[in-house]
Amino acid sequence: QKALSALKGCDYVICDCPPSMSLININVLTFCDEVILPVSLDHLSRSGVDQTIEMIEEVKWVSERNEIDFRILATFYDLRTNISKDLLKQIRDDFEDRVYNTVIRINTALKEAPGSGKTIYEHAPLSRGAFDYYKLTEEILGGGRT
Repeated sequence: QKALSALKGCDYVICDCPPSMSLININVLTFCDEVILPVSLDHLSRSGVDQTIEMIEEVKWVSERNEIDFRILATFYDLRTNISKDLLKQIRDDFEDRVYNTVIRINTALKEAPGSGKTIYEHAPLSRGAFDYYKLTEEILGGGRT
């Protein structure tokens, strides 16, 4: 929080944290107002959402902050599988307006981009992955909720 508190002139600061219950994640939560929880559409990832929400609630309680909000971003959506469709429905049923409309579809270009040291927009700007993240950006900036 101290390291980031000196920032000026920023509308957003994005802290990309590993999916774990680490001291880094706890420190980031004490600083942020909003959290985007990427949830890959598989059963193990779904259980991790509940743990992360519990951690957010604990940080709010310990730091006496009530303004940490979270939204869920469904990722690795595979149109060909029923499990993706079923889990997306379950997440939307469970978390309602906390789930972004935008869904990040499974896309090889998204897996390749980090290996090439490029963003998705540099690596494959016309890919489904680039389009999905563009839609997410528009949704976030537009304040859109389901």
